[in-house]
Amino acid sequence: MNSCFIILAQAPPTTNIIQSITSIVQALALIVSLVYAAIQIRDNTRAVKSQAYQSIITAYAEIEARIGQDSETARLYDIGCKYPDKLNDEEKVRFTQLMSSTFNFFENLHYQYKNALLEESMWAGWCKLMIIKLKIPGVKKYWEDNGYIYSKDFREYVKSGKCPRN
Repeated sequence: MNSCFIILAQAPPTTNIIQSITSIVQALALIVSLVYAAIQIRDNTRAVKSQAYQSIITAYAEIEARIGQDSETARLYDIGCKYPDKLNDEEKVRFTQLMSSTFNFFENLHYQYKNALLEESMWAGWCKLMIIKLKIPGVKKYWEDNGYIYSKDFREYVKSGKCPRN
């Protein structure tokens, strides 16, 4: 009688097969959903990086436009870069504002690069531009006089004078 009870208590073989197939389908569905999520995350990351880089271009274009669209500002920038000691007090303030915008821009890029939001090859080009600008007498003087206002990490990076290769 015990053996009869055991046979009745066991699940029919068809039920075991159905449970196995259901488990396999659930596992496959999970894998497909994980792959789909990974693709969505990758695509979203690309979109975010693309938007961030567009913002970078726009920000730099605004700085260039401030300088290039007004002949007085262009003159001020030119003199400030070449002969900073020839600027009067008002011109020094305006030149300092231009340089502040420029270095805020570079510091932002450095921050994005350090936090993997800006690819190294992109940062490399902007970094080289920054290093070139720092060799201009008026820009160099601005940095010497005002560099302390930027983050320690950025100041140390600028001091190193090293940019990644692209």
